[in-house]
Order: sequence, then C-alpha cells, then structure tokens
Amino acid sequence: MLTSSATEVDIPITNPGSSELTLQVALQGDELHGANELVVSPSSTEQYRLTYQPLSVGIKSGSVIFFSEKVGEFWYDLQLDGMTAEPVTLSPMQCELGRSSTQTVSLANPTGDPLLLEIQSPNTHNYSLNTKSPLVVPPKSTEDVLLSFTPSALGRDRHVAEIVFVSEKLGTLSYNVSGSGLMPRREEPLLQICAALGLTGTTVIPFTNPADLSVMATVRLTAESDASSWSLLLKTASDIALSPHSTLYIPINFKPSVMKAERGRCSVEICCANGEAWNAVDGTPVYKLHFHYPIDGIPEYTLPCTLKKQPKVVCVANSRVEEVFEAPLCAAEPGEEAFSYRLELASAASAADLESCVALELLKQTTCDDDDDKTPLLLTFNILFTPKGTFSHDVELVVTASGGAVWRFPVCFQATDPSFDDVIDIEAAGLGQTSIVKFSLTSQSNEPARFRAYFEGLKDTGVFSVTPVTGQLAPSGSTFHVAFKPRMYGKGYEARLIIEARNDRWMYKVRGVIPDYKPPKAQSAYKHLRSSACIR
Repeated sequence: MLTSSATEVDIPITNPGSSELTLQVALQGDELHGANELVVSPSSTEQYRLTYQPLSVGIKSGSVIFFSEKVGEFWYDLQLDGMTAEPVTLSPMQCELGRSSTQTVSLANPTGDPLLLEIQSPNTHNYSLNTKSPLVVPPKSTEDVLLSFTPSALGRDRHVAEIVFVSEKLGTLSYNVSGSGLMPRREEPLLQICAALGLTGTTVIPFTNPADLSVMATVRLTAESDASSWSLLLKTASDIALSPHSTLYIPINFKPSVMKAERGRCSVEICCANGEAWNAVDGTPVYKLHFHYPIDGIPEYTLPCTLKKQPKVVCVANSRVEEVFEAPLCAAEPGEEAFSYRLELASAASAADLESCVALELLKQTTCDDDDDKTPLLLTFNILFTPKGTFSHDVELVVTASGGAVWRFPVCFQATDPSFDDVIDIEAAGLGQTSIVKFSLTSQSNEPARFRAYFEGLKDTGVFSVTPVTGQLAPSGSTFHVAFKPRMYGKGYEARLIIEARNDRWMYKVRGVIPDYKPPKAQSAYKHLRSSACIR
C-alpha cells in the first residue's frame, strides 16, 4: 500500500481465565495505528484491530506488544511491506473539438516532510497540467492539480493517457484518463472591434487546427445588416492547407459609416486533406467541421480637441464644486433614446483618487433642430467633484447608445492645494535641540471622531514630528504637539501638517525658524608680536 491507502488486520486475543482481562497495547512503528487498550471478557476471544498506513515504499519491521500485571507481556513481530499504489482511473472527460475541459486531481502528502513529485505525461497533445515538474506538496497537506483535456479527433481514438507522479519516498502514483472529442457546436467567445466613425479598425482571429492530421480550411465573413462595413484580409479564403496543430491568422477590418453597432460572423470550415470522413458520430460520417466567431463592430466618436477644448473640472482639495457638462452626440442615429454613461479611468491611481469623489448625473436629453444633422442629440450632465487630496487626472466620459455606438469625451479633473488653516512658526532652541508648540482641535460633531495626523512635503525626516499621530478627536478638544529639531544652520525648514478626521481635514504650514548664526570673536594671541614687526 502507498500514501493515504491503508490495510487492516485483526489479531485474536483469548482470555482463558475466569475474570476480565485488561491488556495495555504498545505499537512500534510510525505507520501502525490501533487502540492502546484491549479488554477481553472471561473465557472469550476478542479481535484487536491493527491498521497499517505506509508512508514510504519498501519493507520495514514493526511490532505490537500486549502486557498486563496478570499475564505479563507477549508480542507479535510484523513485517511491513509498503507497496506502490494501484493505478487510479479518473472520470472520463469530453469536450468539443477546438476547446478544452478540466478536472481536478488531488495529491496527498501524508508525511511530515515536503514531497517532491516528478511528472511524466507522454500525451502532451491532449492532456496538460497547470503545474511544472517537479511538483512540491507541503507536509501533511493535499495539492489540487488541474488536468486539461484538449481533443484532437472526434470520439475516443488517441485520447487515452497515463499520467504518472514519481517520488523517491512514496514510489509511483499512476492516473489513467480517457477523453472523447465532440462535434464543435458552440460559438467562440464574442470578439469586439472598435473603430472611429469613417475609419478602420482591425482584429486578428487565430484559428488553430485542432486535429492530428492535415486539413483544408475555408474562411467566410458575413454580416447581419451592413456587409459593406466588413472586409476579410486574406489573399485566398478557400482551400487553405493547414498542417496538424498549425495556426491560421485571420485579419478582419471593420469600417463603420453610421453610429450603430454591427454584428459580424467569421466561420471556418475544415475537412480532412485526404478527403476522408472524420470519425463517425452516432454512425453518421462527418466530412466537414465548422467553427464560428461572432464579432461586434463598435463605432466610436471622440470629440476632437480642435472643435472644443478639453474641459477641466477644478476644485480646491477638501471642498466641492458642481459643473454642468454638455455632451453632443455627433452623428447619432435617429430614434436613439436610451443611453448609459460612465467615467473611464485610465489607471489605478486615477481610480483611487476619483471613484469616491466624483458623482455624475444626467440632467436632460435634448433633441437639436432638424437642420443640425451633425449633432441631433445633446446630453447635459451635472458633475459633482469633492476631492480630499491634490491630483490631476485625464479621464473620459463614455456614453453608450442602446444600439452599441460609443461617444468619448475627454475630461480633466484637477484638485489644487487648499489654503492653509493656519501657520505654525517654531523657533529653534539650538542645533540638535527640540522645540515644541502645542495647539488644540475639536471634533465638528457631538461624537468623537477618529483622526490621523501626518506631514507632507517633508524632505528631512526627523526634523518635524507630531504627536499623537492617531486617536480620537474629542468634542471638547484634543491637544497636538508639534516638535522641531534642526540639524544645521543656514537652511529653512518647512512642511505641511495634515490632520484628517472622518468628514474633516485641516492643513497647517509649519515653519522652523533658526536663529541667526553669530561667529565667535576673540583677540589674537600674537597681537603685540605683529605690532613689533610692523615698527621695524
């Protein structure tokens, strides 16, 4: 037996006496398990259940010892043989040709040491694991490995494999797996091509021959409505020879003429290059397989900077501003009435700064005069901007019509430095000496408010400090101590002290004032000697 497998054996113990016999049991061998006591009734026989769970392969010795004050001690010597585990048969797998399916394989390590497993998998075309060899399983734990199956033919032919995990300590653990390739019926995941109105957008579809044999491919591109918006950029679209598992890259263009999304479909048809049928499915020969790729063509319109300057929403940090923003939907299709909108943030930094301080509301939707065919619709938004810190981010207001068309409007959100609540001047007591000033702040509500105090723009650490740095801001007032400890003369010290509470923020300009340096004055010890030299 191997790893978590176990075997059990019953050892008969007879009590020929007329009184109950209690035996203590001692096991010698880490791989042996059983009760530490056995009670045998008078003139009867009880079975002692011994479990052997090997932790390594090979032959070892062990023993089970029974003893009591009445009968003394007796034991059984054991020969323990840890054998390689029997192969495990996994659940059969099935998947459409050109796709993959998965199942989980659990590998247990019952030992107290890390387990190093070398992986042997000859059939790499059809089966793969989401881990590299060697695999390390931590002590006393189980590692789940994902097994992927990718069929290369219809049916079960060539889809049988043995996956082996080899360990010096635990021996070989084999998994037998089989799979079945199904007809491709589902569409591939939806693709998108975004293109500016009147311009061309391109995408490339990589089609890989899933079979173990050569095929001839034919590519077709169709559209649900306006076929003139789509084009297939292949020199030849039929009788394309593909070797086993090779890839054909299919470039597709989308050029929108109106602000309305279009649905296209790229279809790839393959047949065996030798003209033979694929494996029969349900007894019916199959000569052609089809793979379908749906594509959404999305027309976009970005407001040119030459027509209108990029709007900028500016607000002082720790305050608020509201502005009205107009978004002209140029070339919008007649009858469009439903729109969604969002701010598209370009980076994690812009998301962290703006998500909690920008609110966007659609106020009205206006239909323009009939003679203004370029801008038939105008959306009016209210923007509420309440920044807590200073930053500047360029983002886009993205408006999407129910028909799929997209309009993009660049917007800049800029939060500037607020005015200081006060200026704190601290006069130094001397180099390396600490001077302290204190002041009080009160909570703006009737409840204590948790606060955080810190310095911004502090180039020399240790020159300024504030205490406490965190705590509760009391309605009756809390006292803060600001310390200044200069390190050299001739240099000005300045920083911003920020104190943030739940709904409030204070900012102070802190300046360290250094006294003027006065060099020492002393008379020369050689004054009279110099005078004599001058007289001569």
